[in-house]
Amino acid sequence: MGAHSDEVTSAAFSPNCEHLVSGSIDRTIKLWETASGKEIASWDNELFEYSKPYPVYSVTFSASGRSVISGGNDYAVKVWDVQKGSVSRILKEHYYATAVDITRDGRFVVSGGSDCMNMDCVIKLWDVQSGNELKQLKGHSNAVTAIAFSPGSRWIVSGGTDATLRLWEVSSGKMIRSNKAGSVVNAVSFSPDEKFVAAGNNSSEIRIWETETGNDVIKIAANGRSIRSICFSADGKYLVSGDWNGSIKIWETSTGKEVAHHQQKTPIIACQFSPDGKRVWAADNSPKPNIFNFPVPG
Repeated sequence: MGAHSDEVTSAAFSPNCEHLVSGSIDRTIKLWETASGKEIASWDNELFEYSKPYPVYSVTFSASGRSVISGGNDYAVKVWDVQKGSVSRILKEHYYATAVDITRDGRFVVSGGSDCMNMDCVIKLWDVQSGNELKQLKGHSNAVTAIAFSPGSRWIVSGGTDATLRLWEVSSGKMIRSNKAGSVVNAVSFSPDEKFVAAGNNSSEIRIWETETGNDVIKIAANGRSIRSICFSADGKYLVSGDWNGSIKIWETSTGKEVAHHQQKTPIIACQFSPDGKRVWAADNSPKPNIFNFPVPG
């Protein structure tokens, strides 16, 4: 038990912000208690047919907090049972799954690939109960680096190293539109009412689009480094961002105005509002992630 032994590639908070999950090049997934920073579980990212674990590139929690979804370069996306600490479903095959998400009802998982030399820059939609691949969503010309379901599971938004933001219809698998995002997209988030999509890119820029029209609503120059995480508040009034420079910033979504700024010394790769919207939680990419929380102004 202890810190990761290599680079932490991805991290995510549980819906109640009581836990943080982290994935690493060291081929492990770790679960941390946010209040104490204590490690409470460590899982090897391995498949029974392979002789060794494989690096982890993406992790996220289910809305219930009872499952963790992970992606790596072992040809599989995995659903982990948090309480048992074991894999409950293996979704095969998706090599270099660098972005993952799960619907709020836990029925579907989406994964984005980055192995474009092997024609695996597709997005795959999975049925969790059966483990079957349902659809392949094709359009990105390079690695898919960020992905999210809308709260009502009607849409998927994806961003990639091709510097585009793409909106997909879940029911048909059809790409509705593609927007230029300025540079590599590292983070995406839907507003709670699904009316808006936010994306953070490598140029320290945050953009908010209307979901239905694709029109730019707000463009924010965050004046830092690469944006690595973004999240809307439950009421949609605020957006929190974390960047590679260690900045954690809260923005007013109607104006793009910065309302709070907390500076850390290490890159921030996960941030989230508490369920009551009164605090922001954030975590860095340290081998033993540093976990921060701050009050939301007002």
